[in-house]
Amino acid sequence: MNKIDQVVNDFGMTVKALRIAKGISQEAFAQQAGLDRSYYGRIERSAANPTLRNIAAIANALEISINDLFVETAKQASRKRPK
Repeated sequence: MNKIDQVVNDFGMTVKALRIAKGISQEAFAQQAGLDRSYYGRIERSAANPTLRNIAAIANALEISINDLFVETAKQASRKRPK
């Protein structure tokens, strides 16, 4: 997997984990973010590369800053890679 695909994968895993931690269904979360449920599902599965606008919408729905969302994504990446 190349580096860009890895970032997309880490991002999808992170937003899924944060959504689940909030106890929100994928459908309800997509609606809160103003995204189509199937498109949002593809983001979680790393099958879609979200635009900055959609990343901002996801962060807003998670009630965190874009910066914090990327920090969480970096933490996710460091947890799954050997040091």
